[in-house]
Amino acid sequence: MQSCRPFPGAVVAAVVIGWAMWATAQDYGQDYEQDAASVTAEGADAAIDEEPHERMDYRDALELGITPALPEIEDAVSWDLLITSTLGYDERFDELRPMFPPEVRALAGTQVKIVGFNIPLDSSGHRILLSLISPSCPFCLPGGPETVVEVEAVESIGMQLEPIILEGTFELIGDGVWTGRYFYRLTGARRIS
Repeated sequence: MQSCRPFPGAVVAAVVIGWAMWATAQDYGQDYEQDAASVTAEGADAAIDEEPHERMDYRDALELGITPALPEIEDAVSWDLLITSTLGYDERFDELRPMFPPEVRALAGTQVKIVGFNIPLDSSGHRILLSLISPSCPFCLPGGPETVVEVEAVESIGMQLEPIILEGTFELIGDGVWTGRYFYRLTGARRIS
């Protein structure tokens, strides 16, 4: 019978994580022993029993100054509408899928204007993400899948830090096979400002 021993990398990872927690506690002047309960089995059980943390809404990010406000554009699709889509369990497919309200479904296949922040996906500038929230990290999206629109542009969009306005055909991603990335796509898109 083989004995069950931890993978050496797991031991190293546990030591590094423990050291990082200690160093962070020291930086903030906290007593490490007091915070150590959060990594014990009892601490984990207590964390599970806690109420879930409320997810930060983009309006909170605006108030905190984390992201600049987008300009109000006449006839543009409202992000307040787009963020009403959620991720939910679909019994037909036994998986998580986007759940689109009727008002969002009505936009599918129509020409729309959307204002947002540009996140390039390729060097040509033809594939970008248009985001409700200003990007702040090169490694992750600034929000959930309901806060970005995948864009396939006719001409290069380029790179700007200021909000841009695009116009194109609005599509819902996830009515068929959902890839698990984004909820929306804008095809044949052109920059109008």
